[in-house]
Amino acid sequence: MGISSRDDLPVSVVIPCYRCRGTIDRALVSICSQTKRPAEILLIDDASNDGTLEKLWELQASHPEGWIKVHSFNENRGPGAARNSGWKLAQQPFIAFLDADDSWHSRKIEIQYKYMIGNNAVMSGHSTDIKISNEISYLSCDGLDFNNINPAVLLFKNLYSTSSVMLRRDIPLRFDEKQRFAEDYRLWTEIAFSGLAVAYSKERLAFQHKHPFLVSGLSSRILDMELGELNVFRKLHNARRISTTQMLTSYIWSIMRYLRRAVISGRFR
Repeated sequence: MGISSRDDLPVSVVIPCYRCRGTIDRALVSICSQTKRPAEILLIDDASNDGTLEKLWELQASHPEGWIKVHSFNENRGPGAARNSGWKLAQQPFIAFLDADDSWHSRKIEIQYKYMIGNNAVMSGHSTDIKISNEISYLSCDGLDFNNINPAVLLFKNLYSTSSVMLRRDIPLRFDEKQRFAEDYRLWTEIAFSGLAVAYSKERLAFQHKHPFLVSGLSSRILDMELGELNVFRKLHNARRISTTQMLTSYIWSIMRYLRRAVISGRFR
């Protein structure tokens, strides 16, 4: 049996979990603190082998029966596969993604779902903020500034952190499980360039608890992230979603940003 509260919204939350036993509590607290809670949470353990799965079972047992569902892989398959698995298992018409080391504003589900259902939106996302502390934000916000975006904007900036995205479960596109870096960015661009309506809000309704480019060990992954991003542009071009000029322009802009990130992270020091 699941939660039977009339305040719950028809949203499934999907969280890929890989060696996250130290952060998953914070993520889950931010879900429990929602003014309108999602109907179900799917925790997908990606073969962590560090006690994460046991932690997920504990969390499942400590909440109402059926609200948290745990699924695990026997081998590491990457975040795209974990999200696809949760997507497949989801029972609700809308899906919201949350990374295990991120958290949400207490009104995130309420605000975003209201926009999605009121505007027949296929996908929406919003701004995020960096919050080094574990504090969960309860700041007020109006959430009234979601706007449809031109897909071409995504060629020069990935507006959507994964923890900001809510989408309809029934869309036919999925994460590319063979792509380990920028696989989320690839899906967002494919959705946008397929002609489906996507929206964005500047409201900061999600929080990252580490700086994206100043984390120890991240500099070694920046090149992989860049190559993944360049692959997104190539795939869009091959699918005739963007022109050769758009692809080359995106390449140049992306490489310039990569060099800046590499300097910030200390890769070139």
